[in-house]
Amino acid sequence: GMTQAKNDRAASVTQNSAHLDGHTVSGTVDVGPVSITAAYAKENQNTADQVWYGVGAIYSMTKMDKVSVGWGHGETQDGLASAVDTENDIITIGWSRNLGKGISFAGSGFYSEEELGTSAKNPKGYGLVAGIRMTF
Repeated sequence: GMTQAKNDRAASVTQNSAHLDGHTVSGTVDVGPVSITAAYAKENQNTADQVWYGVGAIYSMTKMDKVSVGWGHGETQDGLASAVDTENDIITIGWSRNLGKGISFAGSGFYSEEELGTSAKNPKGYGLVAGIRMTF
């Protein structure tokens, strides 16, 4: 699919609230037990442009189990002379299991790193999340 947004109103409160526009494009392809999704998004602001793109895949191992992997990259390109461009990367892996009768368990983990241009500090992070989903 594709979406587009545009805002040409005059800046009444802050300069960053005016003249914003952006668009996103995404698509999914299913091939047997594999589902592959890709997305791209761009937002133009007064002082910065933001771009994000990524791809992910889900593999249905059985009727009960699925595994997933994904990667995303984002950039902020600041138009101010004193500003610093930043880049972000994230990698995810996940697993889910259908427990039956509308109940499923899922868990995932991620690794992320950010490059802050000329900064000596480039944060890195990781996390794990798990949960149970119940549908009625």
